[in-house]
Amino acid sequence: MTDSTFLSGATLLTMKPGELPFVGNLRIEGRHIVALGAVESQAHDELFDCHGCVVMPGLIQTHLHLSQTLFRNTAENLSLLDWLGRHILPFEAAHTPESVAISSQLAVAELFLSGTTTVLTMEAARHVESVLEVVTRLGIRAVVGKSLVDKPVGDADFSEPQDEAIADVFRLKETWHGRAQGRIEICLAPRFALGCSESLLRRVAQVAASEKLRIHTHAAENYLETEQVRHGTGLGNIEYLHSLRLLGPSTYIAHCIHLEPAEFDLLAETGSHVLHCPTANLKLGSGIAPIPELVSKGVSVTLGSDGAACNNALDIFREMNMAVLIQSGRLGVGHLGAAQVLEMATRKAAEALRKDKEIGTLEVGKLADIVVLDLNRPNTCPSEDIAAAIVHGASPQNVRHVFVDGRQVVRNGELTEIDLKELLPQARENLRELRQRTGQLA
Repeated sequence: MTDSTFLSGATLLTMKPGELPFVGNLRIEGRHIVALGAVESQAHDELFDCHGCVVMPGLIQTHLHLSQTLFRNTAENLSLLDWLGRHILPFEAAHTPESVAISSQLAVAELFLSGTTTVLTMEAARHVESVLEVVTRLGIRAVVGKSLVDKPVGDADFSEPQDEAIADVFRLKETWHGRAQGRIEICLAPRFALGCSESLLRRVAQVAASEKLRIHTHAAENYLETEQVRHGTGLGNIEYLHSLRLLGPSTYIAHCIHLEPAEFDLLAETGSHVLHCPTANLKLGSGIAPIPELVSKGVSVTLGSDGAACNNALDIFREMNMAVLIQSGRLGVGHLGAAQVLEMATRKAAEALRKDKEIGTLEVGKLADIVVLDLNRPNTCPSEDIAAAIVHGASPQNVRHVFVDGRQVVRNGELTEIDLKELLPQARENLRELRQRTGQLA
């Protein structure tokens, strides 16, 4: 086994504020970056020629559902509440430990091949251990939450007794939080206001404060959902969460499309984080989140692809591209730029997760979460504006190498530890069995 890894001749895109890309080399030893710039290789280095490539921090997605990956292409042409009640929640309830594990492996394979090295995820209510076993073994950096639902959603009742659900969170925290040298964390994941009683949400706020856990939820995604929350509480979705003491620097809220004027300020004043999922929002017909307005208020905004069940892909390149394009169509060009969304998927995401001392930029002493992108390809060449080339042109086909914690998970565009020839047939068979258990036959 080599003592160190040496990436030579690359364009280093460090993502440090104000630092322009420059040509240089980078050395990894163990889990960390130990040198970058004008450094020479050593006899014990494993060498990678990165001429024509960009070496950059690993990409970070802050809203995903790994256990939904098996449901890809199964619930088309539906809006959020029908999509959930008729297909997704029944599928989640029918999951087995094996099907959750296969779904999670399929997700991690896709994430690695598209350069994602860190994720914040919300999983189903059951078999979360299967997700945690997979992310720990395969090496992705992950903050994982078990869905908390104690109310029926429409006509579908897939709820769980509150005491049992909270006890399960404590058990997961005791067993998994901080595992793999801190690479794995547990969070609290109340699904959304329509599926959670007021008492559950108040309890989540209390547990988050006492146990120092993050809160990961959905809000203001769909107009009908938001109106139902207002009908039941007299408040906007974000206002309601705030009334229950759920907003704050440890709270991460997916979507935030249908906001009241006062809710922009609430998000900013409390330091809450918005998780933007542009492609899923369009596919479910939910709308377009007012991202430039949120950013102008000082709200932390990061990106996620949501899930393969509502998006069909977990490709962060597509999310970055879509984030720019939909605001250009909505407001005109220039309201959200390529460099800005690239920051959302790297340094800003690391800051939001309070991991910026470890990841998010290329710096000596930081963990070696690194992506090597080959921009010497037809879809990205010429690449004089590197941010534009990545955001508007790049795709998983440009991903050459990926490292997490110094461990290589993609080598020359191929997964190092996931056998797709074995995994893909297992995925198809597990979906077939899920369809049989739910009666949702293709």
